[in-house]
Amino acid sequence: VGGRYEEVEYAATGSGSVHAKAYLRAVFRDDLTREEAAAAAIEAIVAASDEDTATGGPDIQRGIYPIVAIVEESGYHELDEAEVERISREVLERQS
Repeated sequence: VGGRYEEVEYAATGSGSVHAKAYLRAVFRDDLTREEAAAAAIEAIVAASDEDTATGGPDIQRGIYPIVAIVEESGYHELDEAEVERISREVLERQS
């Protein structure tokens, strides 16, 4: 696959990625903490799910949450489900 791809500190793929990337572009800062970065990722998924019917956001009632991972110099680290649930609840409460 050839082409030129913009290098940024965040990424999104899938049908709602255009909406998620737009959200991330607006909120991304180099100094985000891990907690802030995870919240921004979940907020981006929620924003994308508002605009794209094929994108599902966190579903607290059914206990469905995204897989959230932080990639940094030390490697790839997935947040555990309890942490993703807590952050998802906080994000959804702020938006309601």
